[in-house]
Amino acid sequence: MVARGQWRRALDAQRWLQKEHGLDVALTTVYKYLGKSEARLKVPRPSHARKDEKAAETFKKELAARLKTLELEPSRPVRLWVVDELRYGLQPVTRRVWSLKGERVVVEVDPCFEWGYVYGALQVAGGGCEFFYSPTVNLECSNIFLKQIAARDPNATHVVIWDGAGFHQRDTAPDLPPNIRLIILPPYSPELNPVEKLWDIVKDALCNKLFDSLEEAQQTITSTLQEYWNDASRVFRLIGHNWLLSQANSSYVIIIPV
Repeated sequence: MVARGQWRRALDAQRWLQKEHGLDVALTTVYKYLGKSEARLKVPRPSHARKDEKAAETFKKELAARLKTLELEPSRPVRLWVVDELRYGLQPVTRRVWSLKGERVVVEVDPCFEWGYVYGALQVAGGGCEFFYSPTVNLECSNIFLKQIAARDPNATHVVIWDGAGFHQRDTAPDLPPNIRLIILPPYSPELNPVEKLWDIVKDALCNKLFDSLEEAQQTITSTLQEYWNDASRVFRLIGHNWLLSQANSSYVIIIPV
């Protein structure tokens, strides 16, 4: 039960022990054994009720096969990308901060309904990245970003993995750049995309701050993204040695390392 995060409070564990096992355990004892098991309070990551766990696991196992079905030209190098977008704006982002016991922490906010978007792409195995600011998200803006990725290396085939949002092209779209191929992630599976980790870092940079304009927020975002543009090792750490790399390496496709 602890491993699955079923209890919000020690009191919940105490009540469960009484209800399920008829044990009347003091709350101090519950805290004692929670400590011994090295349990920690954690913020759960939301998972959509419509998510198909089996489809997500299948995608992870069969990416190499999907790459093969693209029938890429063997004579051309391949760059593999993961892509996603972040909506940012003047709505406050508040997160926990360190403070002293007994002190109330207050952050100044001035909510406004103004939004912008930033597209982001991380290169699997290559350590490259691309970013693009957009006032909105639609098929036209998504295609502009795909063209930006394609232009990074016109002699390579760029395989882009992204979700099935309605403003994302599919691999059969007639207006795709000729050296772009697309693979769609299963629905409601953001954890499969390492770009999500980058957006969390960006939100850390934006949190607990008051911005007077979208341009001012953009400056903070750009400062964060610039670190990844200048240092490929940061991109490697975001991708990690995970299923993406193992699946890419097990396919016949040669993913260029630089």
